[in-house]
Amino acid sequence: MAITTRQQLFIVEYLSDPKRNGAAAARRAGYSAKRASATAAEFLADKEIQGEIQRQLAQHLDKLHIDADMVIAGILATIENAKKSGAGAWQATARLRGYELLGKHLGMFVDKVEVGLDEKLMEQLIAGRRRALEGLHQDRDQDAIASLQETTHDDDDAGKPN
Repeated sequence: MAITTRQQLFIVEYLSDPKRNGAAAARRAGYSAKRASATAAEFLADKEIQGEIQRQLAQHLDKLHIDADMVIAGILATIENAKKSGAGAWQATARLRGYELLGKHLGMFVDKVEVGLDEKLMEQLIAGRRRALEGLHQDRDQDAIASLQETTHDDDDAGKPN
């Protein structure tokens, strides 16, 4: 199925929005405000529309000649310009930010905490689960004993005259 003119307009509006807000793009493309979110979700799930979005985005980036090398060169140039400009506050901030971006690019800073499951940790987890199960069994046994005591106590009371 071919992409319609209105769907093409949605794609243009979607790509022109820096936030990539599908509902807003649908409204700007002339779709109903009530169904804008649903329409955007349907379009963004459509393989043909997704393919066209990717094709146009790649074409746009090719025109700009943006790649990782260009971005890194820009960061390095900004750092060098800040060094040449002196020792002011903005220069220090620019240099620090530049180094931060380079470090992120190189994967030097990990925002996630990586936890490895070693033998000692596994043993502690298993021991904790055993203790939890034992506690459940003890609670269940105590509940059963209390229930039996109540039943026995009720039977004793039943035989006594009022």
